[in-house]
Amino acid sequence: MADLGSWGFFAKVSIQPSEVPSDRTGFPVYVDLSDLDATFFNEVQSDGADIRVTESDRSTLVPREVESIDTGAQTGELWFKAPSLSSSNVTDFYVFFGNASASAPAVTDPNGRNAVWSDYAGVRHNGATEDSTGNFGAPSQNTVTPGGATGQIGDATLYSGGDEVQYASNTALDFGTGDFHISAWLQVGDTPDGGAVIDLYSGDTSPGFMFKWRSGMALLTADGANGYDQRFGNNFSN
Repeated sequence: MADLGSWGFFAKVSIQPSEVPSDRTGFPVYVDLSDLDATFFNEVQSDGADIRVTESDRSTLVPREVESIDTGAQTGELWFKAPSLSSSNVTDFYVFFGNASASAPAVTDPNGRNAVWSDYAGVRHNGATEDSTGNFGAPSQNTVTPGGATGQIGDATLYSGGDEVQYASNTALDFGTGDFHISAWLQVGDTPDGGAVIDLYSGDTSPGFMFKWRSGMALLTADGANGYDQRFGNNFSN
């Protein structure tokens, strides 16, 4: 249990059962900070370091990540990991703020950024370049500037031509023969062809995968030791 007596304010966040198709555990929840009132932006620290999120008892902390915050524009992106979400009852959480002396939890803290995404191999918000799981850290090669466009959630990054963000090899993406899931929001240009969204790839003779677009199709390619083994995808348009 956390002692939050030094926090002057809190806001209630209620997850309606109609938004939860079936009961969930360990689920990341997105909070659009612009939905909070002016009191929040007047009292929270400018970098959101004092933001804490609790369960309905207002004392049990849950992991949180402040991906972005702008107290002047009254915007921001907050994620927290819900221990459980009910598909039959309202699930309440509380966002605490208003402690000028509080420091942000370390990213490795049990209630810090990495813990929000502990069930994920990698998470990259496009307003940032550092992976939010802590598995990858900063990219080893980066030819783009974070932000620059409005995304489906928060900021997006503009890519053109050979732009890429590359991370050093990491076993977190070695899924072996097990199931895995890749998701991304993207808007393609007029002539999308051949661009990779995410891949684990080092040549046609190395096992890996590539999620890309080609000839008007979103394509996931599973690469084996003998090159392209399986391809499947769906047509899409911009």
